[in-house]
Amino acid sequence: MTRKATLTDIDAIKEIADKNRDSIGFLIRPAIEASISKSECLVNITDDKIVGFVRYHIRKDGICKIYEIVISKEYRRRGLGKSMIRSIKLSNRRLLPIELKCPVDLDANIFYSSIDFKLISIDRGKKRLLNTWQLI
Repeated sequence: MTRKATLTDIDAIKEIADKNRDSIGFLIRPAIEASISKSECLVNITDDKIVGFVRYHIRKDGICKIYEIVISKEYRRRGLGKSMIRSIKLSNRRLLPIELKCPVDLDANIFYSSIDFKLISIDRGKKRLLNTWQLI
């Protein structure tokens, strides 16, 4: 089940983020709190616990930027990430293009390609090359 995150979810989100720091970097609590306060953070609950989250922002130009999307390693390949992406699209009445950047060396790129994101560019990041993906 995917639902909007609440402030009581911060510890679980932070724990998942910290376990995936190698792929998403360091996520600070104030950033999570800000996303929750703007209703721009979703969590996935499976087996009665939070096993994933997505933090995003809908920009003024109508593009939805995903900052992080993470599913706990033991719950991957079950369609939970796809479910969270679908929930973002359904919760916003208009069809939004969704964009995100992902380091080129991460397996997550296979996931984005498999759920119909299109690779639109490869850009130099601070430490490594980043794929820019878009879903319309």
